[in-house]
Order: sequence, then structure tokens, then C-alpha cells
Amino acid sequence: MNEIEKFVSKYKKRSKNTVDNYRRILNNYFKVIEKEPTPEYFTQTEDEFKQDIEMYWQTISDHAPKTRNMWIYCIKSFLMRNGIELKTMFYRDILESVKEKGAITQDDVLTTEDIQKVLAHGNEKDRALILMLATSGMRIGELLKLEDDKESLYLDHDPPYIYLSGKITKNGYPRFTFITNEAKKAVIEWQRVKKDYLKRVQHKNNLPNVINREKNVNDTRLFPFGYSPVAERWRWFMKIIGKAEKDKRTNRTKLHIHSLRAWCNTKLGNTMPDMKRNYIIGHTTYLSKEYDKFKEADIREDYKKAMNDLAVLEANPDLSGINEQLSDVVTENINLKKRLDMLEKLIIQQGNEALSELKKRENKKDI
Repeated sequence: MNEIEKFVSKYKKRSKNTVDNYRRILNNYFKVIEKEPTPEYFTQTEDEFKQDIEMYWQTISDHAPKTRNMWIYCIKSFLMRNGIELKTMFYRDILESVKEKGAITQDDVLTTEDIQKVLAHGNEKDRALILMLATSGMRIGELLKLEDDKESLYLDHDPPYIYLSGKITKNGYPRFTFITNEAKKAVIEWQRVKKDYLKRVQHKNNLPNVINREKNVNDTRLFPFGYSPVAERWRWFMKIIGKAEKDKRTNRTKLHIHSLRAWCNTKLGNTMPDMKRNYIIGHTTYLSKEYDKFKEADIREDYKKAMNDLAVLEANPDLSGINEQLSDVVTENINLKKRLDMLEKLIIQQGNEALSELKKRENKKDI
């Protein structure tokens, strides 16, 4: 086992995708510096390690800021695991040598109408997965690890309640969240056909010239598949609804599966206090301080208030434009009524004056 494999073996509790990323980063690092990941590598001087990192940095400095920072962090962790601790300022100087920071890809904003269009082209599996992501605030990785059992899904609660153990959350903190009633209906419908789906997939994998994905018909997860088919399916949806535009610089799709969580975060923010919203979404800063404080009853009523905003299939139409037009009509009617009232008063006044003049003439005749 080389030093890279020893390093990644320390992260068994992380997702397979994370471990694979670490392995790929380190393999590329040693390829760039043209050295081998052997124990002898760690006998270098401090200056030699700095030269290696600076050489590697030159090859990645034009990548997205978050990406290159994560790669440097991986190298730093690898060296520290092996007793090599360079000064913090060295890494800081490396990262700050490029002005551009933050995300480069300019994501589009997912709308309720976009989700409706996607669901119109989806099946039971798609509707359950998309509505759960859109109304719970869960990460896709968390949802794909969620068990289909009574310890995780409390669909008889009002609103339906989801428990996420620390084993499946990204940050290791257990938490709970909720889903809307329309998401619950979609989940129940998916549960009804899930076994048939697994049997069909297994049969397909057994056909000649088909890559066997080792599908287990007894998979106990609510969604028994990995991230790749979900991402691929989402990209297909984006093409179908005409929203497959990519960022010109990063070549990444502007609307991705994670956009559903962002949509949920925005909708919850309309009515839910920030601390509770961040708890639902699973932001570590809040979880580490507030987990013990929050119980289901503490957030239930706040979530209920947000359910109207989180509605997708049963969403109320956007009447903002119509309301503005209606307001204009009402104002116009009020002004018209005022003019009619003035005209009516003028007619009455003129009629009274004419009648008075007529009476005067009649009186003169009598005299």
C-alpha cells in the first residue's frame, strides 16, 4: 500500500466520491512534481516541499477558486498526516496569490415553473426524489443514503417528518427535517412501484452487452441508486425544458440538482427564522451550536407556515401582475365615479337653476 492509499484509508467514513477525489488529487500532485508517493518522499527539506507545492499550484491556479483551494487543502492534510507541517502563512500566501475568490460559475435561479416542467416529464421515482429535495433542504448525498424505514420516514406526522442520522449527513450531525404533503404523496407512490423498478433494472443488467451495475433488489434505501444516474437524469431534464445552458468559463450547467436545495432555502427564508432555516438546511455552524436545542415541535409550526411557499404541483399562480392591473382598474373606477358624481351634481344644479328661472317667468305672467 503506497502513501496515498494509507492516507485515503483514514477517511472510510467519508463518501466514496470524497475518497476518490482525494486519491485523484494526490495522484495528480505526484504526477506534476514527478516524484513517487513513497516513505522516502517525506525525508525532503522544508524548502523542497514548498517548491513541490508551488510547482503544483502553477498548474491549477487557473481553476475555480473553491476547487483549487480544496486541492491545496488535500495536499496540506496529506503532508500533515505524514508529519510535515509547513507554516500557515505559506499556504495563505499561496492561496492569496490569485485575486479571484469564491465560485466562478454563475448559477441561474431555479423557479417553481422550472420544477413543474421537470415533473411533467418525470416518472414516480423522479417526482419523489425531486419533491423531497425541493421541500426538505436535504443534500442529494444525504437523500440517496436515506433508509426506507420507520426510523427515517414519519409520513403519518403533520407535516411529514424525516430523521437523518449522523451516519448519512455530510457534516456528521444528526438532524430532522420535513417534507410537504405533495412530496409525501409522491414518496408513497414511489414506494408502491419501487420493487418493480428494481426487478426491471436487474433484468436489464442481466441482458447481453449491458454493464452490470450490481443492483440489489433488496436494497433498503428509499432511492436505491447512486449520484451519477441522478445527475445524468437531471441534465436530460434541463435539455428537455430548455435550461441546459452552461457557464462559458467553467463549462458547468447553470442549473444543477443542487439548485433544488437552494430553491428550498429561499422559500423557507420567506417565513422561517434564519436559525431554524439553517438547521433544516444542515449548515454546520448552526448545527454544532443548536442541535440539542431544537426538537421536532420547535420547528413544526414554522415549517407549516412555509408549506404554501414550498408548494410545487399545487402552487398558487403568480397574481402579482394581475393584482397590479386590478389595482389600476380600481383606481380608474374610483376616478370615474368621482367625475360622474361631479357631473351629476352639475346636472342637478343646472336643472334647479332652470326650474327656478321658469317659476320666476310664470310668476311674472300671473302678475
